[in-house]
Amino acid sequence: MTAFDPFEDFGDIEEIGERLNDADAAVRRLAVIDLAETASADVLPHLLTAVADPDATVRLQLAIALSEFDAVEAAAGLARLVADQELTVAQAAADSLAELKDPAAAESILPLVSHGRAFVRAAGFRGLKALRSRGALGPALAAMRDEDANVREQALGVIAYLKLEETLPSLIAATRDADATVSVRCGQRLVLHEPPRRSGSRDGCPRR
Repeated sequence: MTAFDPFEDFGDIEEIGERLNDADAAVRRLAVIDLAETASADVLPHLLTAVADPDATVRLQLAIALSEFDAVEAAAGLARLVADQELTVAQAAADSLAELKDPAAAESILPLVSHGRAFVRAAGFRGLKALRSRGALGPALAAMRDEDANVREQALGVIAYLKLEETLPSLIAATRDADATVSVRCGQRLVLHEPPRRSGSRDGCPRR
């Protein structure tokens, strides 16, 4: 291999991928690390096979590794891991999901916001926030009536990031949310909310 070969330290992608089938979970976990460190999008098909790995430490490593890939395929894998029954895996996947910037990732994330578990719904909205997807607006507005305060708070972030004048009534209504964290966060969001102005009024926003 030449000094400039990106796989000099890691071996062939196919060879590393084969280690994901090893009986030893530690070997599979190291394979996930090695594949991610190649920094090549070509490894994603191999990495995504680990989404269904029976060992939680392997799935956890995958959830962390996928944060390095801003691709639709990575979003699809993380969307599955967010619903993992192992909380550490689900939390890591939620953190990685929030790092994605490709708007096309919204398609894989949107189904999460109607999941039966509140944690998954909140993670979905958190992942959608920075993508500024208009397709997330309707679900986010509906989620402002969700029974879980964290879901409402994350949905609020989606609405605020879109900065649409039509969403101001919903943001103003959220200043009266029963949860103090949500209402305070709404006040903060309104201060930063600057849609096209028809007037200089921001009635309803608590002055701080």
